[in-house]
Amino acid sequence: MIDRHIFTDYTPLEVHFYVLLRRCNPMPRPGGFLTHHALLCGSAPVGFTQKKINDMHDFLVGNSGGSYRESEITVFPNGANEKILSFMLQRLAAAETDQIFLYICTEQPVETREPSVWLCGEQIPKSALENPFCCDGPACPEVQVIYDACADFIPDDSDCDD
Repeated sequence: MIDRHIFTDYTPLEVHFYVLLRRCNPMPRPGGFLTHHALLCGSAPVGFTQKKINDMHDFLVGNSGGSYRESEITVFPNGANEKILSFMLQRLAAAETDQIFLYICTEQPVETREPSVWLCGEQIPKSALENPFCCDGPACPEVQVIYDACADFIPDDSDCDD
């Protein structure tokens, strides 16, 4: 089940509520609880992160955003190529993750009819993001893809010597 929508100028809370409203209620795996993982992919230059990537991360780890643990979020602030994203999606499926939240933040808005997105110079077909698995059914994770745009970059704090 793919939930795809294009967001521009929405807050992380508005994006989250949209996802909640559109989400079907999948059956939990044996053991009684759902597992989830978020992949946040930005398109900032090296040494920077997009403001919306940081905002989405903070929202997801907060109590109002799903209470994700840090270990359930992978961030690619400077983009990722198709092979890396495909590898991550396949590994999450192999780990029996129930829900995958894929947040793609480009510098320019993504048109609905465009067949691909650009992350830091890498062209990635939307089909590789929206239909990453050959299966359909209870063994296949639910993937929610959100396309957003942000041209506000903030410097990485990791390069500072305080």
